[in-house]
Amino acid sequence: MFNLGLALTYPFKKENWQSTLLWPGLIFIVYFVGQYLISFVVALLFPMGSDPMQPNTTAMMLNMVSNGALTIIFMPFFAGFYWHWAEKLLIEGMEAPPPDWGDHVVKYWLDGLKITIVALLISTPYMLIIFSILLLKQNIFLVYGAMAIHLLVCLFLTPFVLANFIQALPEKRFTALFNLSRIFKTGCKYYGRVLLATLITLVCSIGFVVVMIFSCCTCIGFPVVVAASYAFYVHIMAQAFAGYRWIPETAGES
Repeated sequence: MFNLGLALTYPFKKENWQSTLLWPGLIFIVYFVGQYLISFVVALLFPMGSDPMQPNTTAMMLNMVSNGALTIIFMPFFAGFYWHWAEKLLIEGMEAPPPDWGDHVVKYWLDGLKITIVALLISTPYMLIIFSILLLKQNIFLVYGAMAIHLLVCLFLTPFVLANFIQALPEKRFTALFNLSRIFKTGCKYYGRVLLATLITLVCSIGFVVVMIFSCCTCIGFPVVVAASYAFYVHIMAQAFAGYRWIPETAGES
């Protein structure tokens, strides 16, 4: 059903690596450095208390807000590129070369911003719960518990979230991301395949994490592994939606 070998080797092919590894890897480096600097500054300004079960809520909230803002700046680059790449895979086949970055960086960012806004809307309830727990200065276990519940809910909603992005590919309009009837129809049709693909990527992510740990000793290895893991995820999800077709303008399914 899924060609894991193709998904793993695809980004490393000679004709693909610049688009799937080089450019995403460079952007990841800048993003990670920015996150590290933010966390370092916050830790200096707001040191953790002596009780690990009662964290410094000011520091945690400041970290979440600052890193969230940084993510909003950088996430559209990846989201836009992967969105266009998924469209090419579904139209031209799973071995089709990825789109070039070249002069399309701004277009990727603008299209990716639409996905980022939708992702923020989806995560708003989760963020409100976490902020409420922190403001009430509750035990850290409540924070972790809320995160675990949110992740579990997201797991079973993933087919509908991804169906949203897939069904909106032809137009790539912001309003197309809110076509609830198409989202529900597509999500139901591909629910089992996408859920299985999600579980596969979760299992494979363990292997990617192990490789990441060993690649941390190099400046090049770590961003390459991160970029490869995202490329693997996109390719597997494209395989899950293989066979999906759109009607131009109306973007219905044939």
